[in-house]
Amino acid sequence: MRNTLMAALALLAVMPTKAQTQPNVPSTREIMLLREQIAKALEEYEPLLDRQHWYDKAQRDQQVVEVAELSSHLDKIGAEPQAFNGILGFVVLETLHDIKDDAVGCVQVYLDTDPRLADACKDAAKSMIAGINTAQDLYAKYIKALSARECSTDVTPVKP
Repeated sequence: MRNTLMAALALLAVMPTKAQTQPNVPSTREIMLLREQIAKALEEYEPLLDRQHWYDKAQRDQQVVEVAELSSHLDKIGAEPQAFNGILGFVVLETLHDIKDDAVGCVQVYLDTDPRLADACKDAAKSMIAGINTAQDLYAKYIKALSARECSTDVTPVKP
């Protein structure tokens, strides 16, 4: 009996507590830092749209819309940072990827004809990639916290 009690106590001592196993969603501070990082990347990229020579007006319009959408998402996050912890976080990630792809495309198009523009686009793409990495980390943290809550072994009684 004593050995069983000692084994149970030893097991309890090494088991993580609920507080240790429940990951937290990204904090408001983390989200606001991400917002600032993305805003700086957009400030770097947006002027480049006007410097590019567009053969397809629809493509330019699409890129302008993507930048405007991301700016709008950042405004929403600024007003309610925890909105990132939901579908808005996913939409921000998706839009960031699209804009990064546009910046990388700019590098490829202008590498031989306008190296200065290609370098500026490369710098903007790097800034977008840094924002993507941060956003992915925070969104993964949100998903992990959400999954932990949904998979929790705690059972709350439902009142009839």
